[in-house]
Amino acid sequence: MSYIGKVELKASDIREITPGTATASQTDIPLGWLAPNVQSLIVTINGVKQQTNSYTIAGSPTTVTLSAGMTLGDDYQVIGINDIGTTIVPADGTVTLPKISAGTGSAGQFLKTDGVSTLSWDTVPDEVASQTSQSGKYLTTDGSTTSWATVDSLPTQTSNAGKYLVTDGTSASWDRESPNIIINGDFDIWQRGTTFNLTTSTNIYTADRWRFEGNNFTGSLIRYGFTSGQVDVPDGPGYYARWINNTSALSQQFTQRIETTPPHKLSGQVVMMSVWLRSASGTIADGDLTWVGGGGNVGEITTTWTKFTKTWTIPTQSGTYYTVGFNVPDTKTLLGGVDIAHVQLEFGSVATTFKSRTFAQELEACQRYYEKSYNQGTDPGSITTTSDWLIRHPTAGPGAMMVYFKVPKRGIPTMVTYGASTGNSGKVTNMSGGASDITGTWISTGEGTSNVYWTSTGSETYVEGHWTADAEL
Repeated sequence: MSYIGKVELKASDIREITPGTATASQTDIPLGWLAPNVQSLIVTINGVKQQTNSYTIAGSPTTVTLSAGMTLGDDYQVIGINDIGTTIVPADGTVTLPKISAGTGSAGQFLKTDGVSTLSWDTVPDEVASQTSQSGKYLTTDGSTTSWATVDSLPTQTSNAGKYLVTDGTSASWDRESPNIIINGDFDIWQRGTTFNLTTSTNIYTADRWRFEGNNFTGSLIRYGFTSGQVDVPDGPGYYARWINNTSALSQQFTQRIETTPPHKLSGQVVMMSVWLRSASGTIADGDLTWVGGGGNVGEITTTWTKFTKTWTIPTQSGTYYTVGFNVPDTKTLLGGVDIAHVQLEFGSVATTFKSRTFAQELEACQRYYEKSYNQGTDPGSITTTSDWLIRHPTAGPGAMMVYFKVPKRGIPTMVTYGASTGNSGKVTNMSGGASDITGTWISTGEGTSNVYWTSTGSETYVEGHWTADAEL
C-alpha cells in the first residue's frame, strides 16, 4: 500500500467476477478490471483451476480467452489482482484537506510541519500595515503589530560643512567637533601634591591647572580615587577632587584659567560646561555653589553623583586668559565637602560625553604650565636624590648647570631649586665635606631651558638638586 497524509491509496486490489454458466463452446470470459498478466488470475471451470497456459488475456478491461471452448452448462469463476505493482498518482486538485490532516484548521490558517513527522495548523501573521499615504515613512513593529513611523527631519545642512550631528536627547543640531578645552578635567595629574590645606587669602594652584582664588577663606582640597568598576560616573575616571570650604566670610573660587592665545579664539563662542558633582555629606542647597564664567547657580547637589551643565556665550576677550570653574558665594560654606569629577568645557550648546586624554597627553598639556624634576608622585620639596640633576664640581667657587624642559613653556617660567638632602627651596646640595645647602640662583631662563648658578665651598665635590618651572597664568 502507499500513503499520503493519513489516508491510504490502494495501489492493488483483489477482484472477482460473478460466477457464470457457459454457453455451448464459449471461450471468452470478460473481466471488470485490468489484469497485468495471466499469473495475476485464478480461472476455475467446474471448480477446477486452469493452467495459465490454457488461456490468454487482452484488452482493457481484460478479457480472458480460453484455448478450448467450454461445454454448455459448465460453471466458471475468475479471481484476480488489479494492476499489481503500479503507483496510483492522484489527479491534480483531487487531494483535499481531510486527506492530508485528520484535524481541521480555521479560515486563513496554514499547514506547517515540525520538520520530523507532525503537521499542524497555524495562524498567518498580521498583514503589513497599509502603505497608502505613507510615503517617506519607515516600517516598525512593537513585537506584535506593524505600523508606519515618521523619520524626524534633519536640521538644514546649508553652511554646516564639516560639522557633525549631535542630539541633546530631544532635538538634533549641527555642531563643530570640539576637544575638551579644560586641561586635567579628570584630575589625573597632581604634580604639586595630592592634599592641600587652604589658608586665608592664599591663592594657590593645587591639582594641575586648577587654582584657588578668594579672600579670608580656609579649607582643603584632597584627591580621592574611584573604586574600580564603579558605574556612577561613566567612562571609568580614576580620580575626583573633594573641596571643603570652612569659612563663610567671603567667596572662594575653584577655577581654571584658560589660555587665550590669541584672544579671538574664544571671543563670541558658544560653550557648554559640564561636570559630575556629589555632596560628600548631606545635601548642598541650590545657590551654595555657582558657575564661574557662565554665572548662575549650579543647583541642588545630593550624595548621588549627578551631571550638571551650563551653556553661555563667551564675551569678547582681550587678556591672556579666561576663567571658568566654581564659586562658593559670600556667607556660604562647603563644610561637608563637594566631590568634583569629569569637568569639561567644549564649543557648542550640547553637553557630549566626556572626552578623555591618555595620561601622557594630559601630563604633556599640564607641563606647558608647570614641570618638575621629581618623579610623578613625589611632591616638590621632598628629600630625595632620585631623578635629581647632579654635576661634578672639581674646584671651589662658582658653577652652573643647564636644565632642559620636557615641554616648552607658555612663557618664561619662575624657577625654584630644592636641596636634594634637605628639600629646602632656593638651595642646592653641596656634597663637599658632607651634604650641605648652598644657594642656587637661576639665570638665562627661557621657554625651553634654564641655568642654575651657585658658589661651591669646597673642591672635588658634587652638586645636585631638584627644580620646578612654573609658567602658570
